[in-house]
Amino acid sequence: MRITLGKYYRADSLIHNFDPRLKIVTSFVLMILIFCLQTLWALAAYALILLALFACAKLPWSCFWQSLKQIVAISAVIFLMNLFIGTGETVLWRWRFIVIYQENLLQAVKMLLRIVYLVLTSTLFLTLTTSPLVIAAALEDLFKPFSKFGFPGHEIAMMLSIALRFVPTIAEEMETLEKAQLARGADFDTGGIIKKAKGMVVILVPLFVSAINRALDLATSMEARCYHGGEHRTRLQQFKLQARDYLLASSLIGALVLLLLGQVYL
Repeated sequence: MRITLGKYYRADSLIHNFDPRLKIVTSFVLMILIFCLQTLWALAAYALILLALFACAKLPWSCFWQSLKQIVAISAVIFLMNLFIGTGETVLWRWRFIVIYQENLLQAVKMLLRIVYLVLTSTLFLTLTTSPLVIAAALEDLFKPFSKFGFPGHEIAMMLSIALRFVPTIAEEMETLEKAQLARGADFDTGGIIKKAKGMVVILVPLFVSAINRALDLATSMEARCYHGGEHRTRLQQFKLQARDYLLASSLIGALVLLLLGQVYL
């Protein structure tokens, strides 16, 4: 089981050097605009933009495919829900009580593409090209203006960074436990859903116990080092916005805005 979420791929590229604060803001704006794309040609155009961004980030294409493999199940469910729920006017295929309408098929394809783009955009900007510590520091800077209203920006940023940091660790531990149980003769592939669920207990129970122990050890270590949140703390790494950051962010958002305008006037 290879999970790219939370795994940082080190490289020297335009996307890696993009200011993390503006990177987070830009990625969220792009993810919102993705759901405003209504035509297939606009969605296809955004696919070209994503491919260009992956190439600029100097990421191996295996990261691209691994990100897609992780959402196969949820994408299939969303596609089928949009395909069979609701009615339309043009019937493409009918078999007994199963009917596929052209309008539903088009909507299902659009929603599938949006989900794929959402995951790829978030992994490209937030995890593959930005380390968890940098994400935490950037979020802390973004939340700093809200600290006047009592918003615990530093604590939330720390929790998010710890969660991202331990996703690949827990995934690797789950893979180790699965291999250990397979070596002992466990069978996770045969039988019905209930049998498979019972078989997963031997993996989930020790994994859950290990995660709790890791959390307790981490809390003890932070208390032993007299950690008190963001109070009077400084950082070695300071972010500074440059002209290339504004240019890249405005170019990406501007490209999607042009696609949105194109849907209206074309």
